[in-house]
Amino acid sequence: MYRKTILSLIVLSIIWLIAIPAMTAESQGALPVGNHYFMSDRCRPCQQQSVIIKKLQKQGFSIQIYNYNKDPKIFKKLRIKGVPLIIIIKINNKGEQIILKLKGVQPLRKLLKLLVK
Repeated sequence: MYRKTILSLIVLSIIWLIAIPAMTAESQGALPVGNHYFMSDRCRPCQQQSVIIKKLQKQGFSIQIYNYNKDPKIFKKLRIKGVPLIIIIKINNKGEQIILKLKGVQPLRKLLKLLVK
């Protein structure tokens, strides 16, 4: 009897994991650990920042780009009010989450220092 109960719980758990699609961090209203750049095609400062972001990507830095003109729903979900905006989310040595929010155009040197650490 006890084994049947455990077995049925395991089977139900597996079915639940398969049947329910995984939600991304963005769909839950949070961002995953990493580098995120929020911009708009119509924003002149965003165009300046995009040149710097592309240079960083060419150097091997992983930066997720969110464009308001292509997906405004993410901006609403994350409550992003202004662009350009860079959000860097890291985990420190103690396992604590560190979130850096940089508004406006940021120079390449500053971003290099923040992304390397």
